[in-house]
Amino acid sequence: MTIAESIHRILSQDDLVTDLFYLTYFERYPDLSVQFDGVDMEQQAVVLRMSLTVIHQYYEHGYPAAEQFLLVLGHKHHLRNIPKDLYADWRDCMLDTLERYFEHEWHAKLEEEWTAAINKATDVMCRGYEEFALTGSKKT
Repeated sequence: MTIAESIHRILSQDDLVTDLFYLTYFERYPDLSVQFDGVDMEQQAVVLRMSLTVIHQYYEHGYPAAEQFLLVLGHKHHLRNIPKDLYADWRDCMLDTLERYFEHEWHAKLEEEWTAAINKATDVMCRGYEEFALTGSKKT
């Protein structure tokens, strides 16, 4: 299985991955549930699935639109006071979730691809976060 095949499966299965992710995330980091106060979790599940799609697209193709989305996502995280140091925890939890979801189909190469994809995406998000912190708006 490749990262492209895995994202196809994720998008074909409604909320299974997102439900598993948030169950794992809040179990692992119960104090972070406060970051989701007032958040519609059904809508958040859609945002998470779309974010995984963007992460994949940016990793494989480097699309400028995907980069812009990630910059905006970094801005949104800044506005919600989400510390950048949580990104590594999020990544690790997502990788664990994907491993549990794909079970016997999960392998080292797929983990490497997802790790690289998430790291590449969070680097852009951090850049957007920092640009917002410095200027109060996105640089163009």
